[in-house]
Amino acid sequence: MKLTSEQAIRQAFEERIAGKLQDAELLYTQILQIYPTHPDANLKLGLIAVSAKKIDASLTPFKAAEFSFSD
Repeated sequence: MKLTSEQAIRQAFEERIAGKLQDAELLYTQILQIYPTHPDANLKLGLIAVSAKKIDASLTPFKAAEFSFSD
């Protein structure tokens, strides 16, 4: 069964809250492969990178999220 983007975002959020950051990161990455400017997926992917102390890796999704919100 394929998930809609909103279902995938919801599932990724639930994975992140449950502490399953790798699973959430994978879902957000898959969403961004289809919708590269998805603001919520970019923002949450950046937050996961920060929580993993990967500050440099957080910059790209944060910048993409900022760009998406400014449209």
